[in-house]
Amino acid sequence: MKASGGLDLRAFEGRHVGLALQDGSRIDDCQFISAPRGHLDRVWVCIDGADLFLAADEISDAWEASGHDRRRRPGSADLQS
Repeated sequence: MKASGGLDLRAFEGRHVGLALQDGSRIDDCQFISAPRGHLDRVWVCIDGADLFLAADEISDAWEASGHDRRRRPGSADLQS
């Protein structure tokens, strides 16, 4: 499943990522566990050992977290600060 803006979330599974959310907030350096499958629309991430489930359409951008490969994934949108 793709996030808003057409970002392919499965490309981030198993990686440490940063996420930008539709409400303007960010989640930095979380582990991206699983993208949505089948009829489920939730993304599973782990932040400091705590599981968090987000609707895929809440995610506006994703990138490799600092200290990891910082190249942006093809198709990821540029954020304006």
